[in-house]
Amino acid sequence: MVLTPFRNFMKESSESLKNPIAINRYLTIAKEIKPYSKVLDIGCAEAQLLEFLPKCKYIGIDMRKDMIQKLKNNGIEAICLDVSREPLPFKNEFDYVIAGEILEHLIRPYDFLVQVRKVLKVGGILIGTTPNPYALDKILNILFKRERKPSDIWFKKYGHGHVTLFSKEELQTILTQAGFKVIEISSKCLWIPKLRFILWPGNHSFGHYIFFKAMK
Repeated sequence: MVLTPFRNFMKESSESLKNPIAINRYLTIAKEIKPYSKVLDIGCAEAQLLEFLPKCKYIGIDMRKDMIQKLKNNGIEAICLDVSREPLPFKNEFDYVIAGEILEHLIRPYDFLVQVRKVLKVGGILIGTTPNPYALDKILNILFKRERKPSDIWFKKYGHGHVTLFSKEELQTILTQAGFKVIEISSKCLWIPKLRFILWPGNHSFGHYIFFKAMK
């Protein structure tokens, strides 16, 4: 296979493309995106999601300047922005906004969702994921006293890690309050951490993450 510059960049730099849970999330999100749509990926990191998306107009947002510069150097449209402090610089432009593993990092998630709604076209779709507080791996960690601690590097460099975990009911409430029509909220990807094995990739009450989809 001939690698494009972007694929070379991804092959060399992205550990998440070796992570079964991350790949499961990308596939789950990507199958919701229609070809030739306009997509805003908030918290895009290395734009790993592009590996799975159909052909589309893609813009990534991340707070890390070094990562954004790498994306630009590889021909990917990207903006450096801290969405916890700065408003999104768009209005009524996107068919889809992706918020993968973002809400749990925000002190004011409601304000963020209101901002997202403003940048979506009428009928546009917000698609996101967030950790499931009732995931099997979290329950096992508690039972065997092996709770995961937030990364010291993340806290030192960016000032915050996971601020809030949402149940499915809480997500339903906050999305509705922000003006969205909720289409789907489901927990997915039953994960066995010790074995690094996905027992069940689809919907499961004890899945590793919660998937949500809502319309403006």
